[in-house]
Amino acid sequence: MPPRSQALPPQLKAMIRRGLNLVRDPAQLAELGPVVETIAEAVFERWLSGRTAEDNRVEHEFVVFGAAMRIAEAGQLPLAGKLVVVCATFLHDTHPIPRVTETAIRETMRRDPELAARLQEKKARQRLEHMLGGARNARLLLRELEHPLRRGEPIVTGEVRERCAAIIAAHDLWKLGKPHPAAGDPEALVCFEADALWPLHPLGVLADLERPGESGDPRDVNNPAEWRKQVRHNLETLCEYRKNWEAGGEVFQDPDSVFRTAEGYRLYREWAGLWGL
Repeated sequence: MPPRSQALPPQLKAMIRRGLNLVRDPAQLAELGPVVETIAEAVFERWLSGRTAEDNRVEHEFVVFGAAMRIAEAGQLPLAGKLVVVCATFLHDTHPIPRVTETAIRETMRRDPELAARLQEKKARQRLEHMLGGARNARLLLRELEHPLRRGEPIVTGEVRERCAAIIAAHDLWKLGKPHPAAGDPEALVCFEADALWPLHPLGVLADLERPGESGDPRDVNNPAEWRKQVRHNLETLCEYRKNWEAGGEVFQDPDSVFRTAEGYRLYREWAGLWGL
């Protein structure tokens, strides 16, 4: 494991600044800025600086943060809602798990349906562990951190902390076939859509390519065919989850995707369009 550093790399600091620059209300920006920087630095020092390729790229939370700020700002989320989103964005993946991929399950299904079913069960157990562990980490860190501008006060209120933990404790239920989140939970919806965009972002695609394949060998990131194959797979997998909400009466932006906010859908179409999809 690489040595941990207390300082955020310059490129990650720049990503924070770009996300914060999307907030138009000066009063909200003044409140959000110090909180975002403090939480991001603490999460980086404690968890992200030791992240491995098997887990994810270190930029994941920072890309998701930028998308979340765009969606939250377009949806006019109030300051308390944005604080919840910020906390959940940076703390949702702090409990890594060994991955059972959809590709592994599909390939196994062709030759051994019973083994594929066991892999599906293992994936569900791992996801639940991941979510509950992340929620636990969020509660602990947000109790520990002091507000950078108000000595002696916690970095966020108890209400924000508990909303954040609740979102993290359920944030991957959609990957387990559950119709979660509902549009009636705007904070969870912002977090969901921002996270769902990651597999179409260039860094998200690269993260998938850098992860060892089913054979254990890394793929050739200099081969355009590998990129095209991975992007198509990521888009198809994302759209497959749409069936989770078939019976719920939710209103989506198109017949196929999982996006319900106009801004989340706009970003989705931009990223998909980048790849010609």
